[in-house]
Amino acid sequence: MSSETVRPARRWPLIAGGAAASLVVLYFFLTSSMFLKSFVLPKVSDAIGATIAVDELSLQPFSGLELTKLRVTPNGATSLATIDRVRVHYSLTAILGGTIDVSEVLLENPVITLEQGADGSMNLPKPSGQPTPAQAPSTTPSKPILLKVRNVAIKDGSFRMTTIVPQGGKQTIEVSGINVSLDQLANGSTTQLGLGASLAVLLPDGASLKGKISGKYDVALNPELLPQTVAGSLRADILSATGTLKEASGFSAGLTIDSTATELRQLKLAFEQGGQSFGSVSLSGPFDLAKQEAQIRYQIAGIDRRVLKVAAPLLPYDLGRTAISAEGRVDLLKQGKVIASQGRLSVANLSLATPAGDKTPELQIVTEYQATVNQTEQSAQVEKLELTVTQSGRSIINGGLDQAMALSWAKSGQGLPESTFKLAINRLETADWKALAGTNLPSATVSAQLTVRAARDGKDIQAALQTVIDDLTLAVAGKSIRGLQVKLSTDATLAEFKNLNVKDPGFESPALGPRSRDPQSIGRTQYGAPRIPRRV
Repeated sequence: MSSETVRPARRWPLIAGGAAASLVVLYFFLTSSMFLKSFVLPKVSDAIGATIAVDELSLQPFSGLELTKLRVTPNGATSLATIDRVRVHYSLTAILGGTIDVSEVLLENPVITLEQGADGSMNLPKPSGQPTPAQAPSTTPSKPILLKVRNVAIKDGSFRMTTIVPQGGKQTIEVSGINVSLDQLANGSTTQLGLGASLAVLLPDGASLKGKISGKYDVALNPELLPQTVAGSLRADILSATGTLKEASGFSAGLTIDSTATELRQLKLAFEQGGQSFGSVSLSGPFDLAKQEAQIRYQIAGIDRRVLKVAAPLLPYDLGRTAISAEGRVDLLKQGKVIASQGRLSVANLSLATPAGDKTPELQIVTEYQATVNQTEQSAQVEKLELTVTQSGRSIINGGLDQAMALSWAKSGQGLPESTFKLAINRLETADWKALAGTNLPSATVSAQLTVRAARDGKDIQAALQTVIDDLTLAVAGKSIRGLQVKLSTDATLAEFKNLNVKDPGFESPALGPRSRDPQSIGRTQYGAPRIPRRV
């Protein structure tokens, strides 16, 4: 064998060794902190419209990633987020095999700061380039994702949002001490979720609120990652409150859930203050997620002024002995295309009192309903709608249907019958309501009749209103004019739930003379010669 034939064969080991060495050097270079910080992070920053910076970055492609002192600053804005440490441990071989295997995810001391100006602008990134159009979802069934996620934790995080209100001042909402844990998120496993945080709110008027949140849930998943059972509770406590929020001091709310894959045994939101329970909202009933069908019962019990005042702290009235209760059910049928509901709502002792001590009369309100909406047929049927309002045992407002009301927004007619809803106001004394309308409200007795009719196969809603104001007292040129009677009437039509036509209202008063209608000029008012009553 000649020397020329042997020499090239001896070079192959050298070439292979050199190539392997080059790949090793390239691997360490591409995964080095210098390369990632100098080449990768700037590309990501340009793509999302924010500067991403880290102090230290360590990447082990087959097993993990760790970032130290991560900072995200949108271009031309203040800092959005900082995280002291991000650590992720995973198995790349398992991921390539089809199982998302993550053994640890840690966010240590994440801080998110949002700032909203008076013009609505916020310190959020503005990505460059055109957004990628969303792809149509695939209709073919896919295999469930294989998950094996453990030890997910957020430690000592915080979120702060500051809003500059156009009227002046700023509002601050801060959630601090955020600790979240998630473990055993896997197919056919029971996942544990825990969380805790502190809450602080500062309003522009100086009112403040401080509280805490804690909760724990266990979710059992089947092999397809669908929940089989869910059980746990979440509790929020308001430790202190000042100013317009002072009514919330000592207020607590607890959310409890107990559910299987086919039945919501209980979903309850309960309220208490100072250890005393005073209201709850609860849901229960069977359901089928695959068919999108359910039969859910609801109940509202014992909701009084304390809950309402916390829900609307800026309401300038005291609600006195007001209490709300309700019960009924909501059914989802035919794969969620049909929604049927019936129930009863009661508001007892409804009254409003001003800081000056003025108070409206207490009202008792009861309403009952039964209705069905068919999204496929684009129609609805109101089988029952009744309203009764009493004051001191006397009915002042009552309304109801003469028969079931059928409505349709479909193009083709269905021969639906006509029906009418009538609402009557019986001698309402305006003097009783000056706490709301002010002392300048003229004294009078108001009676009215509202008629709402479904016509033309339920496509049109026709309404007619007739109002009679008796014993009206007006102040004119320093003198009181008493005993006036005014009659008002108008009607309107909502055609095919799109076009609203309101006719020129009619006005009549024996003292002022009848109003002359001009159908060509709506809004132009003409009166006959005024006649002043004798009693002045």
